[in-house]
Amino acid sequence: MLEAPELDSPLNLHVSAQLGEWPANQPEAAPKNPQSDQWWNHEGWTANEVRPNDTDRSGDAPRPKFKNADARELQLSKAHFGKGDWKMKFNIRALRTASGMAGLTFPEGDESHILNAN
Repeated sequence: MLEAPELDSPLNLHVSAQLGEWPANQPEAAPKNPQSDQWWNHEGWTANEVRPNDTDRSGDAPRPKFKNADARELQLSKAHFGKGDWKMKFNIRALRTASGMAGLTFPEGDESHILNAN
């Protein structure tokens, strides 16, 4: 989630195999499935999406497999989002750990990370 000086309201920025954005206070505006035309609607930012890497055919229907990246990068435009304090909250899912899959929210609770983008 991102709150920035040039935004009327906070945005959810989604980075996975597809990129997209929607108002944080309108979760119903999120794409409903991978085929949705609501993906790739991002403006003023980009990220390296998760790369497809083969197809899992072990189940009833084929499913895409993805290649893990060593790092992820998100680039945000100060010209688009405005200079000043940006409030950011990260919800990272599908982290592979020694004990299985996990998620991470940073910062925890209702707090936001403040990034001064001057």
